[in-house]
Amino acid sequence: MKHIKRKTLSELQVPEQVLTKSSSEKDLKEALKTLNYKDVKEKHALLIMDSGELIRAFFANDGGRACIIPLANPVLIYFNFAQTLLKSLSETKEKLLKSFGGDSLKFDA
Repeated sequence: MKHIKRKTLSELQVPEQVLTKSSSEKDLKEALKTLNYKDVKEKHALLIMDSGELIRAFFANDGGRACIIPLANPVLIYFNFAQTLLKSLSETKEKLLKSFGGDSLKFDA
């Protein structure tokens, strides 16, 4: 089975000439650590990665502090979940068929 490439919802590439550094990385990290959830409740965030990718995210409440979580693509989540269950489905099918009569019952799936 192929592995799923992790993607987020509304992901796009920002041209390098658009990106400008307005603050130091240290200042941005400190600002994010002190961000209160009540100030950003029901708002979304746009994360600009070092690679130039722009990713949509949401804020989660962590004891009053705001945590930024990227929005995952739900289609990939469902597909990954189906891949995970596929192996257990095959094993359960074999056990079920054996309990009904061993090898005499063969079904194509």
